[in-house]
Amino acid sequence: MNTSSSETISSDLPNALAELRALIQSRKLTKEQFETSEFKALWKSVGSYLHDDNPSVVWTTFAMLGRMAAISKPAERLVEPLLSERLDAALPEFVRLPDGEDRYYLARSLQGGKRSEIIAISYRELAEEETAETARRVWASIAGSGGASLTAFLQRLNNEIETVARANDLRPDALCRRIRRIVASIDDFVATVDVDAGDELGKQLKVLFVGHLPKSGPDDRILREEACQDFLSAIQKIVRLNFSARTDPESYKIIDAMRGWWRPASPSQDFEGAVRSIARLGVETLLMFAKQGVMNKPLRDALVTSVSARSINNMAKEFAARTPSLDQSIAYWFVNGEEPKEERSVRGVEALSEAKLDEYVGRLLIALDLPELQATAVEQALNDVKDIMAAEGDLLEGALKRGALATQWARAVARTRRIALSPQRSELVRYDPAAHVGEDDLRIGSEVRVLTPGVVKEGRGGVSVILVKAEVESGNG
Repeated sequence: MNTSSSETISSDLPNALAELRALIQSRKLTKEQFETSEFKALWKSVGSYLHDDNPSVVWTTFAMLGRMAAISKPAERLVEPLLSERLDAALPEFVRLPDGEDRYYLARSLQGGKRSEIIAISYRELAEEETAETARRVWASIAGSGGASLTAFLQRLNNEIETVARANDLRPDALCRRIRRIVASIDDFVATVDVDAGDELGKQLKVLFVGHLPKSGPDDRILREEACQDFLSAIQKIVRLNFSARTDPESYKIIDAMRGWWRPASPSQDFEGAVRSIARLGVETLLMFAKQGVMNKPLRDALVTSVSARSINNMAKEFAARTPSLDQSIAYWFVNGEEPKEERSVRGVEALSEAKLDEYVGRLLIALDLPELQATAVEQALNDVKDIMAAEGDLLEGALKRGALATQWARAVARTRRIALSPQRSELVRYDPAAHVGEDDLRIGSEVRVLTPGVVKEGRGGVSVILVKAEVESGNG
């Protein structure tokens, strides 16, 4: 059998490759077939094509071997050593194969290689591929395996997209369609891969989603709508699962850039709904920083730009209402986006006095909430006493009425100062050392029972502040 690359049959493939393809298509490649003298001669010829002087023949052979390896485990075991040996040596100039299926099997055959040429090919094909999405996903896997960080991966991919767009003179709509397909092939990888994020993950994400397109976005309205939904879905996945992207303000600035595609009109309700879901993840992240005493202004500003100040304030107010352990000044900033205005020193002294008075009112509420002071219990005791000692019973009845009046006035003062018991006695709650006092062995988040109520005050912007911590015990005790 002649192995010259110039010797082809009707399929324009060298004879040995054409014969191998015919065997693959006819499903006649079996373990028994591999032992025949005819196949061994064919296999030797096929192997020689991996070193052919014609680069096109070399890459076609890689694709054919990738196709063969997918048939069965015996076929894969036969192919792998041949590929492994060839991938350790220098590769010829890359030639794109015209058939999408061949490009897929070519990518499969190169997956085991670590040479820099293979990584370079994978980035170019990831950006260049037009129709073979299965091939693109394999190229994405290869490209991702060679990056030191996610930032580096995205930066190199963005460079390739720019090069391909310029070389092919891609118009905005065609380029947008290409980017949609690229994003679909890498969003899971970007969201979940366990590698260093790098210093500019959000910036490179922004370049990927909107940086290659004009500020007005794609021209076709339907394409614009579909691209927005695809991109927002990918951003939500990445922000939800990748902590570095979630804490990077640049990740949220992508939204405002996409909103610019619709100006002076407004995007659809679907767009705004998806944006609110992403912004909510951002506010949760903002709360995480606030719990640590950090006012992350760049992140909050980016969130406000992505939606609106009113929406972010409302979301923050909702989260703050469920987190009374926040420092009061931090909580105010979290909800309102600005720190409380500084007051004169005399006002500061007055504020300290007011805070102490609030605590006293709160402790009075706790004292009046004791079980033994409950009206029904005292009234029952009074009835028992009056039956035996009428004069003493009248004395106790008068004291009971004055006590009830004192309780009413105390509660009225508390309401005026927006102070209330929370959580209530015997209520089951999740243990939080910032809000509760209990035994040292209590586990954060475990269910506990309230022994003595706590006291909270509704502060500025609807933010609740703890005045007195509740005393608790294990809910299983």
